[in-house]
Amino acid sequence: MAAIQSTVFGLCVERDWRQWRLGWNLRLFTVVFAGVVASGVMVIAIAWCVQMKGPLLVSSYSPIMLFFVVVAGSYVLDEKLFLGSVIGAVLIVLGLYLVLWGKMKEANKMKAQTTTTKDQQQQQDPEAI
Repeated sequence: MAAIQSTVFGLCVERDWRQWRLGWNLRLFTVVFAGVVASGVMVIAIAWCVQMKGPLLVSSYSPIMLFFVVVAGSYVLDEKLFLGSVIGAVLIVLGLYLVLWGKMKEANKMKAQTTTTKDQQQQQDPEAI
């Protein structure tokens, strides 16, 4: 869907058909590099993070991408920052840390319950463990 929307937008904005040609130059290299290398590195990093820490942690860090887009757009593309963008970025980061804080509390609670259960089982039947 994003490809269709981007194509329609590109056709509306750039009407010079010579600009649409990809030759054996830097444009083709940029497209291939962004598509293959950047996407490949992203998939590898996400798969490694899911394997190490689980899917919740990986999905909770995805909104930080929006924060980096705002910062990069401001510096690289010389876009103006508006108050709504800054407030939105701050809310995204706060939401991320609230999710991580809740996950940490839940993990600590589960660890305490597991320890309590093992202690109770050991008191009832010391030879079972």
